[in-house]
Formats: sequence, structure tokens, C-alpha cells
Amino acid sequence: MGLLLAGALRDVMLWAETPAAERAMLFSAHGARAREEQLGEAVNEPDLWAPLFALALLAEEPMEVDLPRLVQACRRIASWADAGGKPGTRLAFVQASALLRPHDAVLATEVARLSRDRGETARAESWFRHAVRLARKRDWEAYTWAYVGLGVLYIRCGNRPAAATVMQRALRTAERQRVPHLLAAVHHHLFHLSTEAGLLRKGYEHARAAFDHYGAANPAIFGLVADVGRFWLHLGQAARALPLFAGAVDGIADPNVRAMVSANLVRAAAEVGDRDRYELARRHTLVMIEEMVGRSRLEDTYEALAYGDLALGEWERAAESARRAFAAARAAGNREVELTAETLVERVRAHASAPAPTGADERAENPVVARQAERLAHVFASALVGASV
Repeated sequence: MGLLLAGALRDVMLWAETPAAERAMLFSAHGARAREEQLGEAVNEPDLWAPLFALALLAEEPMEVDLPRLVQACRRIASWADAGGKPGTRLAFVQASALLRPHDAVLATEVARLSRDRGETARAESWFRHAVRLARKRDWEAYTWAYVGLGVLYIRCGNRPAAATVMQRALRTAERQRVPHLLAAVHHHLFHLSTEAGLLRKGYEHARAAFDHYGAANPAIFGLVADVGRFWLHLGQAARALPLFAGAVDGIADPNVRAMVSANLVRAAAEVGDRDRYELARRHTLVMIEEMVGRSRLEDTYEALAYGDLALGEWERAAESARRAFAAARAAGNREVELTAETLVERVRAHASAPAPTGADERAENPVVARQAERLAHVFASALVGASV
């Protein structure tokens, strides 16, 4: 099956990258017959047979192509790969779709996002900027999402000044177009940028604005609540964060994000000294890790487990979690988590307690900001109770 998919992808890419006037002689008659004969391999994959047949026709009649059908075939193969946990194949066929429709900013943004989540930084940046160029003055929503995606990429790379620049541009566009879900997403990411820069009051304002624009009935609030909870863990506010993770974890649809949030529930339980809840949440998290699709968020998940393991002196568990966090971070190109995991490994070797929350001294809450945080926690807790009814 792998050779069949590789051959189909090669044909599509060759056709897409060849000028229209030169496509007639791209494929030999023998090659076209070979493609059709190989389709027998797809009999056991009914979701693949029809799209692969559509791609096989490309080699037979390269000048009489039904382009929408060709794009749809690539999209269906990408969906099959996604369901089967094959992120590389998914990315390859989404990119093929984008090359077949070179003016589609939404497809370009999808290629960029998938590349980013696989740790392919240069490829992701190139496609995000390509999407911005395609969407400018044509599709303001796609334009905003491309800048948001680029900002997330810069955050993960540790380039916060660049992230702030593109996120502010996304915010201005979203405000000008008055699209609530765009405003929510941009404020959500600006929460991250502001708090990481030590601007806690501004960060909490962005979190509240994101909540208001999402609306209490929007499933996206679970991700927002969990992100705020993670920040509070970094501040050493595990007691404040614990109910947020407990309330959010079951409402998150993405299996990778759900596993990461569950791991942070493990950490929060450990840091407040609730061993029973730590053990139960840890068992659930390990099951969720097995259900993750690809490697996205894997490094964050194991990092949170390592912190929780360390907090209760579970040295062997902590060593394994930290090693897995390091390996996943290196594979994803997440330098920040990679460095943290190295520190955690050293702590395990020294049988030292968990390191102080990252940046806690620089980002400590003053009394006014602490009250703001408590009000935000109350708003979130009320929303989570309402969502569970």
C-alpha cells in the first residue's frame, strides 16, 4: 500500500508542478496501465479505492483532468491517513491538494498548520506566509487564521517579539471584520504572549475577552480554561488550577489536547498532595496517550507527567516521563520543552524535589492581580458547571 500511495502522490505532484502545455507527455501508456493494475492492493481499504482510481486516471488522460475530483481524491486520502494515525501521509496529500489549487489560502494554511505540528518549522513558516499573501484583500478570515497560525509557530520557537507582531496584526484584522470566533482565538493566543512576558493583568484581560467572544456554550472554552490552568501551575497555583483541569478534560474533543490536559490534572493533584487523585488521573492519562493521533502535544503531556511524578517523589516514573518528554520535544523541534525535560532528568538523578515553577519569581501576582485571577477562576468554574449540566 505504501508504494501505491507514493506512486499516486508522485503523479499528482508531477502533474501539478508541470506547465499545462507540457502535460501531454508526462506519463507513458505502460505507467498508466501499471497504476490501474496496482489498484488491486487497495481492495482491503475501501476508503482508498475510489480516490486512488481517480488519481490513476491522471496518468491515462493528463490533459483531460477533472480538477475538483482530483482535489477531492487527495483530500479523501488525507482523511484516511488522519483516521489511521499517519500524519506524514496526511500532510503529503493535503499539500498535494494545495498545489492543485494554488490560490486557496485555506488549504495553504492547513498545510502550514500540519507542518508546524510535525515540528517542520521552515516549511510551516513558508506556507503560513504564502497563505497570508493569497488571502490578503480576498479572504479576511483566512488571512487572520494564517497570522494566528504563524504567531503560534513563533511562540513554540521562542520568538515572542515576532509572535506579538503577527498576533497584533491578526487582532486588528479580527476587530475590523467583527468576527467573534476570530476575536476569541486571537485574544486566546494573546493571553499566552502577555503572561509569558510577565504582563499578567493584560493576560487575564485577554483570557476574559476570549471567554466572552467564545461564549459559554462554545466547546472552545474548555481549551481556554485548560490553558489558563496550565499558566497557574507555572505560578505555583495548583489549588486554583486543579478544578479547572478536572472540569475541562472531558469536554475536549481533540484526543491529543485531552491527554495533555489530563496530564496537567495529574500534576495539579500531585502538587496539592492528593495522591489518590494523582494515581487515578495518571492511569487515565496513560490510556489517553495511547489514543493520541501522531505526536502533536506529546512532549507537553509527558512534561506535565514528569512534574507530577517529581512532586510526589516517584523517581522511576519521573525519569521515564522526563525521558519521553525530551525525545518527543526533540522530534517536534520544541526547544523550550526539550530544555525543561533536561532539567527534570537532572533533578531525578539528584533525587531532588520538583523545580520551582518556571518564571514564578518574575511573574508573581500582586494582590490586585491575584483578585483578578480569582474572579476569572470563578467565571470559568461557573461555566464548567453549566457545561456539565
